[in-house]
Amino acid sequence: MNLIEQIGGYGKAKEIAFDPLHPQMTHVSNDGRHWVNEEFSHIPEIQEQIPTMIRIKDIRKALLEYRRQHNIFEESDNIVFIDDFMHGDLMTVAWTRKGEVWMDEGAKRCTDLSMIRHATDAEIKAGKRLEVNQ
Repeated sequence: MNLIEQIGGYGKAKEIAFDPLHPQMTHVSNDGRHWVNEEFSHIPEIQEQIPTMIRIKDIRKALLEYRRQHNIFEESDNIVFIDDFMHGDLMTVAWTRKGEVWMDEGAKRCTDLSMIRHATDAEIKAGKRLEVNQ
């Protein structure tokens, strides 16, 4: 069972990872009810809890991988156009609406999602689409 399934599905994992009531928390219990911040790990009770908890950054990473696998685009995702259709720039999803992806604060819109894909970690680091030699 992967982390997303363990937490209760994509929606539940997203709620936990981006819970506005717990923005400073670094770890959460498997059931999503208990939160801790590792900065307080000097407190014995928190030190005991952390090894049994899930890191928030691991949930966020799993959510991104899920979106990449299922061709789901959400606000702040980094994307590139496939091939040389438009350009090789790295773009950021500003918002989505009714099957459309709006990039870079609405300057560009894509309704044919087969023309874009999530940027890889290497492309995000480079700030552009990397050429693929096959």
